[in-house]
Amino acid sequence: QARTMETGDDVLDQSIGQYLERVSLMLVESFKPTIEGNQVVFTSESGLGFAAVPAVAPVLVALLLPAVASARDAARRMQSANNLKQIGLALRTYHKIYGKFPVGEDPKVHYKDGKPLLSWRVHILPFMEQDPLYLQFKLDEPWDSPDNIKLSRMTIPSYTDPRMQLEPGMTTYLAPMGPNTVLGANRTLKYRDITDGESQVIAVLEAGAENAVPWSKPDDWT
Repeated sequence: QARTMETGDDVLDQSIGQYLERVSLMLVESFKPTIEGNQVVFTSESGLGFAAVPAVAPVLVALLLPAVASARDAARRMQSANNLKQIGLALRTYHKIYGKFPVGEDPKVHYKDGKPLLSWRVHILPFMEQDPLYLQFKLDEPWDSPDNIKLSRMTIPSYTDPRMQLEPGMTTYLAPMGPNTVLGANRTLKYRDITDGESQVIAVLEAGAENAVPWSKPDDWT
C-alpha cells in the first residue's frame, strides 16, 4: 500500500518511501510478531499489546504530515531554482550565439512603435528544448495576435513555478524593468555593458502570483 502512494514528484516520493519504511520497521520492532503453534502472537514491549495499533495509527499519520509537507515544499523550491538556472543558461547561450541579450531592435526581434512584440522568454525557447514551438511564432506579430495567442496559452514547464496555482500560459519568472536593467531597458545590451559586474545584477527573478504575466507577453516587473 505504501508503494502505491506516488505523487509524481520523485523527491517527495522518495522521502515518503523512506519515512514509511522507518515506520514499518518501528512497528515490527514494537510488536515483535512470532508464531506459536498455529497462532501469530504480537508482543508489545511497551505493554500496549496489539490492540494499541489503531491508537498508534493516528499518531503516525500526524508525524507523517509535516514530513510530507516539508518534503513537498523542498522539492518545489528545488524545481523552481532549477527553472531559473535553465533560464540563465538559455540567456547565456543566446548571448554566445548572437553577441547580445534577446532584447532590442534586431532582424529576429522585431519592434513596433518602439515596443517589443514578443517577450525575451519567447526568443530563448530554442535554447530550452522548445525549438519546434519557437518556429511556430510569427515574430512580426504581437504576442496576442490570432496566430500567436494560441501558442501563448501553452504551458512551458521551465516557465512554471510548481508552487504557484496559475492559469495556463502564465509565468512568475520576470525580468526587472527600468533604465538600468539587463532585459527591461528596451534596448540591446551585451555582457560588456554590465559595468556593475554580473554577480551584482539581477537578470531574472521569481515574483509572486499577483505579478504573473503571460509568458510570451513583453511585460515584466517594474
